[in-house]
Amino acid sequence: MIKKIAIGELKQGMNVCGVGKGHGEDLFFINNILVSNANDIHKLIENGYTSVFVELTDETVHETPAPEGPAAAIGADSLNRAVVKPLKENDSRDEVEFREETREAYRIRDDALSVVKDVLSDARLGKSINKDKLDALLGNIVDSIFRNRHALTSLARLKAYDDYTFTHSVNVCILSIALGRNLELTRGDLLALGVGALLHDLGKVLLPESLVNKPGLYTAAERVKIQEHPSLGADFVSESADIKLESIYVVSQHHERYDGSGYQWNLMKDEIHQFARIAGIADIYDAMTTDRVYRKGLLPTEVLKIIYLRGTDHFGAGLVDSFIRSIGIYPIGSIVELNTGEVGLVTSVNQSDLVRPGVLMVYDKDKSLYDRPFSVDLQNDRHLCIMGILDPKSYKTDFDSFLS
Repeated sequence: MIKKIAIGELKQGMNVCGVGKGHGEDLFFINNILVSNANDIHKLIENGYTSVFVELTDETVHETPAPEGPAAAIGADSLNRAVVKPLKENDSRDEVEFREETREAYRIRDDALSVVKDVLSDARLGKSINKDKLDALLGNIVDSIFRNRHALTSLARLKAYDDYTFTHSVNVCILSIALGRNLELTRGDLLALGVGALLHDLGKVLLPESLVNKPGLYTAAERVKIQEHPSLGADFVSESADIKLESIYVVSQHHERYDGSGYQWNLMKDEIHQFARIAGIADIYDAMTTDRVYRKGLLPTEVLKIIYLRGTDHFGAGLVDSFIRSIGIYPIGSIVELNTGEVGLVTSVNQSDLVRPGVLMVYDKDKSLYDRPFSVDLQNDRHLCIMGILDPKSYKTDFDSFLS
């Protein structure tokens, strides 16, 4: 269990996974920091931190010494223990293997980008939504995610920086449907969720482009204006024939938060439609993992930890856990460093142990390319473990070629 405590409650032997100063954003780490002595606590106090996030276990409560070995340093373990639950029968099975679905996933994603560009461009011109085109696309997305839950979601890491609005809309749609599958929504519900997620930011195209794409912070007046986009989008979508009410709720409520801290109407708890909360998680995840003009995107594991620690307050119990299970703590396509110093590419997710995925070993411990990359399943090779996730931009290798 991860808990926020006052700095005065911090004790030797605790694993710290985040810190806060009482104002501004809290800071979370990829890897836990073990408090070894009183000096470690003193340094945190000197730096002005007033609270910390710690991983509490039965052993921590009884002040048992911290675990030894490489796994002790992996902050992702806390996520794994928190969200993994016993698998239901057939829960981990997909109809086809990841590689078999990859080619079709690329085709569907390209088609989705084309469709959403047309829909949003038409909306900017005041033209109505082509619902038939949306239905055909969403049917293909849902079918693909049922054939293999990770083929399409793995492509959410691919970012088109010059077309952020379009790429973001497609990614939020794919991630929302993947979470919906994990929650065992019906096909009809998944289609309605997908339409809403694909159109969730439609209201932004109805605002001045200079405002939407402004680098840096908004003024108070600009923030009020940009926060009108959910209602602007919902009004536009509601005028289109055959768009379900559940889809409109996604557009109008995806920035509302369970504790009432969202906008535009400060809705709380069950006043917010489940589909809007689902799309809200996908929206934050994709936005925070994307590079923007004014800031660099965070690595997926960092974002998952931040979302998890705020999850119940922002989205209600259970939804974030299901989201993490649906994409994995180390999503397919992640570049990871192992305790041996080797660098690999995550190629599969083990639903029963999210910190032990399948990995294609690409670089040796000296960071030289292997002549013939080889696969390992960390669930079977227990002497290996992931030490952290790396930025693929630090390497010249085309990792995507290994996946496709």
